Amino acid sequence: MLHLNIHDWLAASVEHADVPDTVYLVLADSEGKRFFIDTKRTQRPDVRAHFNKISLASTGYASVADVSSLKGHYSLEFGVLKGRRTLFMPSI
Repeated sequence: MLHLNIHDWLAASVEHADVPDTVYLVLADSEGKRFFIDTKRTQRPDVRAHFNKISLASTGYASVADVSSLKGHYSLEFGVLKGRRTLFMPSI
């Protein structure tokens, strides 16, 4: 079994403490087909402390996904749900 294990944080804007409602990990294949992976929100007191903004404590997300069935090369993107809009951002 091959697992993708990611634990990080994400904010649309640190200055405005703009935290997405939901974060998805998105694997995109060479043909542009996207596979969405759910994440769970996690607390990030380190992010809150670093930027000195209480609302940034909820910027964390985590996911463990079995990617054994995926073959080929994939790029990692993030799908950010804010209200009714989904935005896609490439990973850095």
